[in-house]
Amino acid sequence: MEMIHLVTPVTAPGCINITVLFLLHSRPSPVSEFATTSSNVIHMEPDLYQPGNIVYTDQHALKSSDGINAYLITGNSTQPGYKEGTRAQARFHNIYGFTQVSEKTTVLADTWNHCLRTVDRVTGVTSTFSGRCDDAGYRAGRPGQFRYPYAVARDVNDADQLLITDSGNKAVRTVAIKTGDAGTFVKSDLLAVLRYLTQDKDGNMFVTAGQALYRISYNSKKITLIAGSPSEKGYKDLDLSNSRFNYPYDVALVGPGNLLVGDPGNQKVRFVDLNANQVSTINMCNGCSTLRSPHSMLIHNGSMYIGQNKRIQKYAGE
Repeated sequence: MEMIHLVTPVTAPGCINITVLFLLHSRPSPVSEFATTSSNVIHMEPDLYQPGNIVYTDQHALKSSDGINAYLITGNSTQPGYKEGTRAQARFHNIYGFTQVSEKTTVLADTWNHCLRTVDRVTGVTSTFSGRCDDAGYRAGRPGQFRYPYAVARDVNDADQLLITDSGNKAVRTVAIKTGDAGTFVKSDLLAVLRYLTQDKDGNMFVTAGQALYRISYNSKKITLIAGSPSEKGYKDLDLSNSRFNYPYDVALVGPGNLLVGDPGNQKVRFVDLNANQVSTINMCNGCSTLRSPHSMLIHNGSMYIGQNKRIQKYAGE
């Protein structure tokens, strides 16, 4: 069985400190359990506040781990709700996305409470940032309204702006970092069941929605189907138009025209090569246990982390 070999440094927006491009190789990749969790790990980032750690979602909580110990940042993994507070006193209802806008401040998508919130990494205090918590809707301005916000990403073309996948409103939304004012980048029925996004160096977005991967032009806002089908799920490694996914989630740009897609319904991580017009499956290593609902991927310091159901696995590069 082939594995991923980590080579050739590249820089790619959409993931912090991506330093490697994935290629298939004949030797097995060492794998270890990096962290255990309560549920699916939907998103991960290198920790800006505690360098060397990984920040990750754990259902209703946000945590950080160094691979040995896990540290609670905010919330409670097993107790959903809505409450502002300090660290374990705060309550969220499914944190599906976040981004660190500084070492001190993290913006979280409190998805089932339909709002964005912040946590201060120094004090642990949370606050509402944008939207009306527990009041879904579609409204611009401040506080604005969202309906199931998922991904939170800093705009490559505007460092003062966040991009939000507003799943229930079939829209990519904008939020000003300084004020929390909400706007809309693009809204379309093509973006039904919108999940995650990444951007290339020009700001063009790659998003997962339905059973497919789309490209959104930053300049024209044109939405183009890249791979998969809007509604037909399945598992097919073929050319882009005939490939099939089963609820694709996280998407990561790992080189010019190369993307990784978490495909939890198929228990796979998929490799999308836009240059070769091909979708393939990443075979992680010889002797590995089956991936368990892989939702998210992170490349950091020469290794790949796979966020799965109740665990994060680390695949060491060479």
